[in-house]
Amino acid sequence: MLKGYQADADFGDRFTGNIHEERGRNVIVSRGQAVRITDDQQYKNLGTIADAAQLGGMLKTNDWNQYHIIGRGPMLMQFLNGRLVAVLIDEDTKNRALEGVLGFQMHVGPPFKVEFRNIWYRRL
Repeated sequence: MLKGYQADADFGDRFTGNIHEERGRNVIVSRGQAVRITDDQQYKNLGTIADAAQLGGMLKTNDWNQYHIIGRGPMLMQFLNGRLVAVLIDEDTKNRALEGVLGFQMHVGPPFKVEFRNIWYRRL
């Protein structure tokens, strides 16, 4: 079991583009938003990147999708298929993680197939 930031993708399109914290603060940024969490655990909406409904449907079915995640210091930026979908500035020193492991999570449910390719990691 891993704990930490999670870039979501689901074909039901309920969570795609969100930034979650698995086993932690749950949904911390909804797709289309830029959020700052302060050291006193206040969530501040910095603005809207794009309308969440317009970002819906970006996940390609039966095709390759590209998730590009940039994490530098307290900032996370998520891009899905070339489009910025969520930004987090996490200044909550008690709960944030500035390092960790990379995991690929699949939830239980009906049988499905998942494939990964071209996984690149570069320390900034």
